[in-house]
Amino acid sequence: MSMTCSSSVFYDEEYFDFLAENGDIDSNDEQEFDVACSFPLSYWITAVYLKKREQSRIPYAAVPFSSVPKCYGLMDMEALTEMGIETVQNSSLELTGSGVLIGIIDTGIDYQNPAFVYEDGSSKIVSLWDQTDQSGKPPEGLPYGSEYTKTQIEQALKSEEPLSIVPSTDENGHGTFLAGAAAGRRNEEEQISGAAPDADLVVVKLKEAKKNLRDYYFLPENVPVYSEVDVLAAFTYLAVRAGELKRPIVMMLGLGSSQGGHTGNGFLSEHINRIAIRSGYVVVLCAGNEGNTDHHYHGKFSGSQDEVELRVGRMQKGFSMELWGKAPYRFRIRLESPTGQTTEWLDAGIRGRREFTFLLERSQIYVDYQVVDPYSGDQGILFRFDSPAEGIWKILVSELQQGEKEFDLWLPINDFVGDDTYFLRPDPYVTLTSPGDAGNAITVSAYRQSDGAVDPESSRGYTRNQLIKPDLAAPGVSVKGVLLRGRVGRKSGTSISAALVAGMAADFLQWAVVERNDPGISTIGVKNYFIRGTKRDDNRSYPNREWGYGKADLFQVFLEIR
Repeated sequence: MSMTCSSSVFYDEEYFDFLAENGDIDSNDEQEFDVACSFPLSYWITAVYLKKREQSRIPYAAVPFSSVPKCYGLMDMEALTEMGIETVQNSSLELTGSGVLIGIIDTGIDYQNPAFVYEDGSSKIVSLWDQTDQSGKPPEGLPYGSEYTKTQIEQALKSEEPLSIVPSTDENGHGTFLAGAAAGRRNEEEQISGAAPDADLVVVKLKEAKKNLRDYYFLPENVPVYSEVDVLAAFTYLAVRAGELKRPIVMMLGLGSSQGGHTGNGFLSEHINRIAIRSGYVVVLCAGNEGNTDHHYHGKFSGSQDEVELRVGRMQKGFSMELWGKAPYRFRIRLESPTGQTTEWLDAGIRGRREFTFLLERSQIYVDYQVVDPYSGDQGILFRFDSPAEGIWKILVSELQQGEKEFDLWLPINDFVGDDTYFLRPDPYVTLTSPGDAGNAITVSAYRQSDGAVDPESSRGYTRNQLIKPDLAAPGVSVKGVLLRGRVGRKSGTSISAALVAGMAADFLQWAVVERNDPGISTIGVKNYFIRGTKRDDNRSYPNREWGYGKADLFQVFLEIR
């Protein structure tokens, strides 16, 4: 189904965003809600907006949690030499990303920064979709936000009041830094350059998630949160623009989420998997920064049950948590509060929801469950803790069948939950954030270029279904780059590593597609070229959970090709 959408549905808190396959929202009681509008994000995913009727439940409480959008947070030159990029640029190949697009999905871009302006005054940005801006014309087929063309941006650059023509800014600076790392012009004075300084940019500034979605997951108010719906729309926009311009493109996302089954099968991961097999398209993702947060628990038991201990901090107003169990086992759960109050065993049916009240703690726990997830086929349970009491909560997980049973629990990413809320017996592995688990994409972890050691914050693989991720590693600690208002500074995180690899991929696409050496190549082909050219330590076995297949090195890639 497809319906005309008023722009208000994308910003008004009365409307609730959902994702549906083929446009169908499976609600327990569809009579409670009005379908305000819908529009396609791809040939198989539809964004649906529901409005609750008076006295009815909020829509999130009546729809399977697989249809509720996940929430994504930010994953916060010496590096070019380290990655062999500068060597290639200075060789006879002279690969600088010329003729290639780099798509950045993030907090926007400071388009007036000299890093994004060529020496003749023209802009590196061929188009900019600002999802937060309601003053201009939206992109065709995506009925919200404002799209600005290269012509408009260049008019703004010549104006004494640029924002009167293109009123788009990057208030955070994260997107600007990533765009600079991937494709910023060379600054000889500061000795910085993007990995692909001659690549052009297509930029999406994401709007932040509505309060109703934040409230559903009990997310804090003071951190950037982005809805899966808007991220999906951003990837669709980049794909359409690349097709219209008939140019190869590298799509880069610097966000991540710990929600979902960690098998690369959700809406966004599957959408990326399908884009990544197209000729001339490369998708680069960050692994995440969850390696040392103590937010993952891996359960493995042969008996009848396992006991998980979760420390909840004093100021924790609420949070969500997900349990995923491997098929064919059917896990049941029981909760115990810090004062010893317990629930009965919850034997999950096919799908449902339960609420538990702990009177002594004045805490409420909402549990949504589905025995067969429509994408991974595994069992998923979503816990939402409302006003949880400080102390040690216990989650008893039981399965009475014979054999060794395995399950995993994840808390939200570090920015979405307090530092003093964590598992007492955590597992640092399988901490890759989504959509970094998308099998066809290039997923990048981070290391310190100063001493070559892996960044302890960098998320580690593999995926829950043992897919090898990350694919490779790149510098991601104290990387020098462009900040807002023309300043220069340093940032760390796997999103920085991914931006550098995105620029490296643009350089490679210049050779492969623009110069017609391998014109039909897709993400999978580029990934395999990059894997063959990785630098490896003789004392490590590869692939592994921290480094994937090794350190990214563009020069070594071409040594392998010759």
